[in-house]
Amino acid sequence: QAMDPLVFGLVGQAFGTVRRWLRQPERQPDADALAKFIARSVWFQIDGHARDRGIELDPNVDVAELFNLTEMFDALIEADGSAAEEREGRHETL
Repeated sequence: QAMDPLVFGLVGQAFGTVRRWLRQPERQPDADALAKFIARSVWFQIDGHARDRGIELDPNVDVAELFNLTEMFDALIEADGSAAEEREGRHETL
C-alpha cells in the first residue's frame, strides 16, 4: 500500500506522455524511441527510490521479480515511519 501513490504516478506519467505524443502533428521521437524513453524514466524513479532505501536493483531482472519486492519496500517504509515517530517521541520527552 505504501507504494500505491508512486505506482499510480508512474502509470499516469506514462499515459500522459503517450497522450501528449499522440496529439502532436509530427510524432517525434518515433514510437520505439518514445517507449524506450518512458521505460528508462520509470526505471530511474524505481531505482532511485530503491537506492534511497539501501536496495540495489538489477535493471536486467525481470519486472515480475521486481514486483515481489513490493512487500519489502512496504516493510522498509513502515520501519522508516516507526523510527521517525520514535525519534519525535524522544524529542518531545526531552
